[in-house]
Amino acid sequence: MGWSYGWTTKKAMTESIMRPWETADCKVQFIAQCWRGNAWSGVHWAVCERTYTNGEVKRTVVCVLMQCSGGQWGYKDMSEDMGPYYYSCPLGYLALAQPEPTEGYAKEWRDKVRAYHAAKKTAKTQ
Repeated sequence: MGWSYGWTTKKAMTESIMRPWETADCKVQFIAQCWRGNAWSGVHWAVCERTYTNGEVKRTVVCVLMQCSGGQWGYKDMSEDMGPYYYSCPLGYLALAQPEPTEGYAKEWRDKVRAYHAAKKTAKTQ
């Protein structure tokens, strides 16, 4: 999947892609979100909650790459099961996103997020 562009501000783009929405079988909302980056590019982390009509609830971590190019903001989104190559996701988001994956790209990605934070913590204490 490629990038989608067309917003003049990061705020307008974020509000557009993080708004709640519904399909015939589920409601989708983002229950946590944060920005890791600078003024012109970075990663917007979010926890997406899907509530299905049968009452089942699933939560996943979403990685949204964002950047400004030529005066236009654009994004590329990936869910944790796609195994994004970005690991600055807050650890608390892993606890929010349940169930915990036991295999596949999502498990591997979560392991790398935990290792990233452990390495940062170790570097701070040295």
